[in-house]
Amino acid sequence: MSFKHTCVFTLLAVALVCLVLATTSGPSEAQSPDPLLPPLPTRPTTDQDTSQVTAASSPAGGFIELHVQLPETWASTSTSWDNLWTVVQWQDEKGTWHTIEGWQGTLDEVEEPLLAGKKRWWVVEADLGKGPFRWVVYQSQGGKTLAASAPFDLPGSKGTTEEVKVSIEP
Repeated sequence: MSFKHTCVFTLLAVALVCLVLATTSGPSEAQSPDPLLPPLPTRPTTDQDTSQVTAASSPAGGFIELHVQLPETWASTSTSWDNLWTVVQWQDEKGTWHTIEGWQGTLDEVEEPLLAGKKRWWVVEADLGKGPFRWVVYQSQGGKTLAASAPFDLPGSKGTTEEVKVSIEP
């Protein structure tokens, strides 16, 4: 094996070990404290940029992707689109919604002429098909609720994306 191949193999092995340690190093904020409730997704965290992750370059899993349609009058509001705060929540069997700590953040991008924003999160293979979940959009972190999606399930198979659409009314 050449030196180049040895380096690539070593880097892949280190990345795999880091991934295993990150997912098995004990309970995280996102895990349910109640053993009767379903486990909560633990990845990704808000520090990770999952918008560039692709199915070909990642371990098995899928994506959830929020599509936010802003009103034509958005420019006249005092809220900047880069302050919008998105949160994914899961629903327990009693109908109560719980915020997932690792799936919160601002929009990844906004297409200015279309006034449409997107947010994307990685879903690990073990969580595929789970639900129900919903996406909530706030004016800012801790701010007023602007929109909530209909309930949805996480993607059902590897390499797929569950797209969720919401519109913010003027």
